[in-house]
Amino acid sequence: REEALDLYQRAIDAGGGAEWWARMAPLAPERAVAGLRAHVEAAPEAGAAWGALGDLYRAQGDREAARAAYDKARTLESTSLVYEIRYRQMGG
Repeated sequence: REEALDLYQRAIDAGGGAEWWARMAPLAPERAVAGLRAHVEAAPEAGAAWGALGDLYRAQGDREAARAAYDKARTLESTSLVYEIRYRQMGG
């Protein structure tokens, strides 16, 4: 477990992107959410990161937070129907 977390963190530190936080989530969900929240605070225009954050919240059963993250993602990635669909699935 620790070795896997270390490898995910290395990928993130090397600029691997928001998807690595999502991949880390099954092993350390709180760490993954905290990392993605920091990522979107540093780069609030990163639509894919907002979408990944929505996915993490959704997996944790936090519909309200997931809906808010998907709403931000669909605003930033207006040509992608994925976030629109996920937003609506969360009751938006």
